[in-house]
Amino acid sequence: MVGRRVPGAQTRPYRRGRRKKRASPGLKILDRDGYWHIHGTVRVKGRSRRVRESTGLSARPENWDAADAIRRQRENQVVDQVVHGIKPTASVSVAADRLLDRVRNPG
Repeated sequence: MVGRRVPGAQTRPYRRGRRKKRASPGLKILDRDGYWHIHGTVRVKGRSRRVRESTGLSARPENWDAADAIRRQRENQVVDQVVHGIKPTASVSVAADRLLDRVRNPG
């Protein structure tokens, strides 16, 4: 039987007609190594951005609301980047503090 198939062999994948399950779009909060992490994909206007980052908050029930607020803020930042091209920058107070702490040349 060189060059021939075994009679009765399956020729199609066994998963025919079944689709791979996809995770629902959006960001989720996960517990990893004792910290809340943000993980997921944001899909906007046919584009997608993958987000994987730590919130820096310990994974305790009392920190869940703060982690959820960070998740919503990060999701809005990604949407603004994709839709409007707006990237987050330093706030005015942080920029002013950096300006005042800068070393100046005695010129």
